[in-house]
Amino acid sequence: MYDAVDRLHRRGLVDVQRSDPREYRAISKDKAFEVLRDDYESTLEAADKVMSGLSRSENLEESGTWAIADQDHVSNRIATLAEDAEGEVYTLVADDRTVDPEFSEPLSAACDHGIDVPAEVPSEDAKETIETSAPVANVAVTESASDPARTGSKWLGRMVTVDRSSVLPSGVSEGSLPGELEGTAIRASGQDHGLVVGTHHLLGAYRRRGRLRYRVVAIPIAVAEVKSI
Repeated sequence: MYDAVDRLHRRGLVDVQRSDPREYRAISKDKAFEVLRDDYESTLEAADKVMSGLSRSENLEESGTWAIADQDHVSNRIATLAEDAEGEVYTLVADDRTVDPEFSEPLSAACDHGIDVPAEVPSEDAKETIETSAPVANVAVTESASDPARTGSKWLGRMVTVDRSSVLPSGVSEGSLPGELEGTAIRASGQDHGLVVGTHHLLGAYRRRGRLRYRVVAIPIAVAEVKSI
């Protein structure tokens, strides 16, 4: 206990009387908040100063494969990809529970900027959700959008490809609460990246011919790494 009180004293939150035995007295609530606020602001200023001195490689996000752990982070990365799109944002939704406002709004913004937004979804509800946010999106309902490679505790949630240069397949699993999903993803970038090239080749064949057998091949290739995260 004394160690804890001594740490509070070093932070200026407790006064100590040098007597025997020692006596401790907490400072006022207002003063304590002032001390904590000053410490917090000092920490932010120091972090800002350090981070301002860091340099970022211009090519860092242009190639390679990146793991994304957390459903919110997956949605944020999809939004970033949609914002950076120049020609097309193609979406294949396997689990319609991944279609929410955080997913639909970036597609709407892409449409507003004249980007083509074709999407394939497994249900009319998912189609309606996307079209409500992005009325000009080209959304089709197809039974083959569901994941035929669903095994174990994780399965394909959605796959997004952008401008034939980036691909983001996300895997989902049941969360701790009923109806809640937990998600992870990988993002591959670069027109010569093997995952990008292979995914576009297989999805291109599927979109041209509309045959389920192409989806059966495409999913294990694109989602194998996601299911291991």
